[in-house]
Parts: sequence; C-alpha cells; structure tokens
Amino acid sequence: MTTEVKKYKKKLLGSGTLLLKMFIWEMVILTAILATMVIATPVGANDPPAKVPRVEVLPNEGPIGTTIYVRIWDYLPNKQVIVIFGTGTTITPGTAIVAKEITDAFGYAIVSFSIDSFAGGRYVVLVDDGTNKAIASFKITPKITLSDSGGFVGDTVIVSGNGFSANRPISVFFEDTKVASGETNDKGRFADVQFTLPAASRGDRKIKVQDTDANSITTVYNVRQKITVKPTSATVGAEVTISGGFQPKDITIYFNDKDITLVRADSTGSFTATIKVPPCADGIHKIKVDDGSNRSYCDLSVVSSILISPNTGHIGMSIGIQGAGFRPGFPITITYANTKMEAPPVTPQGTFTHNFKIPKSRSGPHTITVTDGINTQKTTFTVEATAPLAPELSVPSDSARIEKGVSFEWSAVNDPSGVTYVLEVAEDAKFSKILLSTSNLAQCNFDLPDDKKLLPSQKAPYFWRVKAIDGASNEGPWSSVGSFYKGYSLDSIATNMPDWTKYTLMGLGAALVAFVFFWLGRILRRAGHVDEPEFESEPGVNTETAWGYNPDSNEWDQK
Repeated sequence: MTTEVKKYKKKLLGSGTLLLKMFIWEMVILTAILATMVIATPVGANDPPAKVPRVEVLPNEGPIGTTIYVRIWDYLPNKQVIVIFGTGTTITPGTAIVAKEITDAFGYAIVSFSIDSFAGGRYVVLVDDGTNKAIASFKITPKITLSDSGGFVGDTVIVSGNGFSANRPISVFFEDTKVASGETNDKGRFADVQFTLPAASRGDRKIKVQDTDANSITTVYNVRQKITVKPTSATVGAEVTISGGFQPKDITIYFNDKDITLVRADSTGSFTATIKVPPCADGIHKIKVDDGSNRSYCDLSVVSSILISPNTGHIGMSIGIQGAGFRPGFPITITYANTKMEAPPVTPQGTFTHNFKIPKSRSGPHTITVTDGINTQKTTFTVEATAPLAPELSVPSDSARIEKGVSFEWSAVNDPSGVTYVLEVAEDAKFSKILLSTSNLAQCNFDLPDDKKLLPSQKAPYFWRVKAIDGASNEGPWSSVGSFYKGYSLDSIATNMPDWTKYTLMGLGAALVAFVFFWLGRILRRAGHVDEPEFESEPGVNTETAWGYNPDSNEWDQK
C-alpha cells in the first residue's frame, strides 16, 4: 500500500474511530443482554439484511496519469481483493489488473493506481474478492502539453496529447483559427503536432485541441516579447545566435551591459544576430537587447574550456595549455597521468596559460585534467607509439673467449622519448634458459663481475642479446644474437700473456733444459769411469757393512 493510500485511509478512518468505539461498546452490552435471555429467538426471524459490497472511485474522471483511489466497503474480512480497469465486467485473460489489497477485519480497504495506456472515454473499475463483486466507473478526459507555455510570434509550438478517442482526426485551434491537424493512435494519443504561432497581440491566448467525437481541451499560451539565444550554454569564443522581435528599427545587443553589436529589425520587428562570447568567467551572463523603447533579457551560461597545443607527441615534449571561463583569482591544478602540476592563477577575465613537459608515461592517449576547484575540464594528449630500432652488438665479438669479468657493449638507439636497454644472457640461442636478465640500463654497456657463480666456465658458448625500450614503454625488437665462451685455454693463455712473462718463461725453460743435460752428462761420465774389479771384494775382507740398532743410544750403528 503506497504512502498516499495510507494517508488517505488514515484520514477516512480517523473520523470513524469514535463511532467504532461506540459500536464495540454497544455490541458488548447487547451480547450481555442476549446472554441473560431465556427464550430463544428463532434463527433468521429478525436477521439484519445482508451487507452489499460497495465501491467508490475518487476522483471519477481525469486525464492519463491521474492517481485513482478506490474505496471498498463490506467485502469479506481479511480477504485479498483485486481491482481491474477496462471495458468489461468480468475477469478474462488479458484483463488489466491494476491493484491488489487485503481487506481489514471489517471488509474495508483503500487502494490506488494510475493508468497510462487507454484512450479517452468511460471505463469500468471492478473490485472482486472471489465471492463479492462491485463496480464503479472512471472517465479518462483529454490532456495536452505544449513545448512552451509562451513565446513570440513566429515561434514553433509543438502540441502533444492523450485521452482522446482512438484513431480519430484531431484539430488544433489558436484563438478559434485552425492552425494544425493530426490523428490519434489506438491509445488515443498524438504527438509532435507543430504549428507556427500566428500574429497576435501580447497576452494570454487560447489553444484548443478537439477530436471528431467532440472530446476537447483548451489551454492558455502567453504571447510575449522575448529574445532567444542558441545555444543556451557556450564557451568563450564560441558563436551564439540571438533572435527575437521588437519594432522595425535599430537594435543594440549587450553582453553584461557592454555594447557588442548593432542590428536592424525587419518590417515585422524580427531580427537575428550572431556574436562571439567574449572572455569572461564561468556562470550565467546576461544578454540584453534594446531598441530604445523596449528591452528584453536572456541568460547565457558560459562554461569553462581548455585547449592544448600540440595534442600529440613524445615524452619530454613541451606543450602549451590555455583555459577560459574559469573562476577569476582561483589557483589552477593540472593533472597528467597522476602527476600534478601547479599553474598561474586565473586572470580577472577568467583565463590562464601554462606550459609543461610531458612526463614519462605509456604510449597512447592520456587525460589532462584542469581544475580551479569549481570548474573541471579534461582533454587528451596522445603519446607516440613508434617503437625504437634494434641495437647492434659490438663487445664481446661473436664466439670470443672471455677469461674474467664480461663486458657487454652495443650501439646507441635514438628515440625522441629517450630509451633504456634490456640485456639477456642464456645457455641456448633460443633463450629458453635465461641465466641473466637486466633492464633499465641507461648506458650502452654493462659490466658483469668475475663471479664464477654467475657465468661459470664451460666448453659450450653463452648467448646474449639486447633491445631498447623508449620512455613511452614502446619496446623495440631484439638485436641479433651474439655468442661467447667463458674460461681459459692454452691458446688463450699464450695469446693473452704479457711479453715479460713470455721472456721469463722462455728463460726458465732454457735453464731447465741446460740442467737436464748437465745432470745426464754427469751420470754418463760416472758410469764410464767405474771398473768392475773395483766392486770385487778382496780375499778375506768382508765388504758388506752391517747395521744394528743400539738400544742404549737409540741409534742405528754399523757393525
């Protein structure tokens, strides 16, 4: 049940509260009296007449959209009732059920509904609780709406309506003169029937719409002197068109009481002029038109605007931004990609100018937001999306052997947004097993310390490559793949040995050879001078020497 229904029900029941209490006391007393009676009254002899369900519709007529209240009496208590609206008096498939409600303990209820899909005419309101039915009626009356409540001669007036007979011609009259015609649809509606307001004196004039079944409605249209501005909202520097009607004479147009231009009205007093919105703050500004005898005003809403130049470029580019229609004296905050910058305060004319460099950000469009705390405007700057070229590898040369710390070098890549480099080292040429990856390298070289854990010596080669990434995060292609070996070899030792080391080793080698020959010579000479008889023993002489351990001296002695 809606709030309106509850209020209405409370209003209806409020006045009956006292009567209800009195009724309850009477019933109590009557029950007590009947209980003391000895003689039984025959059933049905004095029964009160059966209650007849009743329905009341308030109001009983009105246009589409009217809220209809249905007041229900003497239905079954605590029973759900349904309300239908239409032309029939029975519930059939397709019947429009417009409301449902539960009656109170006295079979009383109030429901409400509104209708919006019927043609004009009288309709049945049927209330049914499954046992009891009662009907009332409601008449849908015509209603029209106008595009404006008043205007100047020559304006276009648009009329729409509903609540007329279905599929009937309609006529539009201005002060009893037919000015337009149309036709309703199967719901008794018509829309956007236009006519030009004919010549008429200033004041309220009647507009009437009538169908062929004599359903009609009249409303008031105020013909007045006025000017219009289109559009009604504009930015500084934009063109707006002012039109209206005065006397056929020179007309002066003012913007905030400042003379802007002079135009001449035609023989009917009509004029049209185009002006550019001068520099001003945001908000509502007055446009005045004066012909010397009559003057009229209209409002123009000036909104803030910004302009950047250029609107596309690279990281680090300097761009200019200017605004108009902002709040004079207020500080300006500019935000680009979450970077806030302060700008000079707004001038008394509502303008500002500022230059700034595009900070590091990804390629593509980025929103620039400008605000003075009251007005906020946004525009877009697009960062270039051209990827940098691939670097060329230089050090180490392809298939080079490196014994100690590895140094990588490559060619520089130029890009307006600036670049950094990514270096990768892997065990295979397809880089499926990456051993080292480092990024954000600002220089074209990288020194790897002599750490055997990073790149241990091995017979198989290592592979490396480099790519450039610009300040807008545009990634260039990888360079060609280079290879190198890590560890020592005899050839590399000899090749990389200093001269003094080579000469020293050569001297040591010559000395070693000389010593070997000297030692062999002595052995050979000694072998040539020894005779066998010298080794023969003389008779009776023991040539063998015996050794024994002397425990007293703890030494070995000859015997």
